[in-house]
Amino acid sequence: MGADDNISLLRRIYGDYAATGSAGGLLESLTDDVSLTLTIPAGTPISGTFRGKEAVMGYFRTLREVVEQLTVEVHDYLAGEDKVVVLGAESLRVRRTGEAFSTAWASVYSFRWDRIKSVLVIKDLSAVSKAYLDPDPPPSPHNPLSTPAG
Repeated sequence: MGADDNISLLRRIYGDYAATGSAGGLLESLTDDVSLTLTIPAGTPISGTFRGKEAVMGYFRTLREVVEQLTVEVHDYLAGEDKVVVLGAESLRVRRTGEAFSTAWASVYSFRWDRIKSVLVIKDLSAVSKAYLDPDPPPSPHNPLSTPAG
């Protein structure tokens, strides 16, 4: 597959995600040994590198528990050889605290033939880090059962 094919695949994946909220199109396009890495410090449920399809599926399940996605926009696709960089922005709400925030992001996809072999997601997730690393996060106004740790 060439750069144009890789961009077409990612356009379809992001289009499906925007229409359905499902990452199924992405999951179907991964190599068995895929790796997904986020730029977020250790100590949160979404920190680290997730290796293999099962781990990546687990990441998406956990992500829905950690944040609520309010908006997502794709701004551009940049391709070269076996990589595509997707640029965008999103608004999220941290479920643990109720804090909403917006961030620009870049996702770097590396391909092996017609499959995605790695994804590096670069974005400011400091609100998520704070919610998990702060020993006394405020209660979430969206979850009346949530109370500060004590």
